[in-house]
Amino acid sequence: MKCGNLMVQKITRIQTDQAHEVSRLIRQYINIEQKHRGVSNGDAPHDLTLSRHVDK
Repeated sequence: MKCGNLMVQKITRIQTDQAHEVSRLIRQYINIEQKHRGVSNGDAPHDLTLSRHVDK
């Protein structure tokens, strides 16, 4: 999970079986925060990608 902007980013790695649910909840939180701050969709990044790592 990458957080930040184009200049500064922080990468956080988490392992869970519920990655899609976590992703959905984070997207909801970001949308609520953007609406609360009055940020329009074109002014802020809105992509969130969680990748699945499968151990063998």
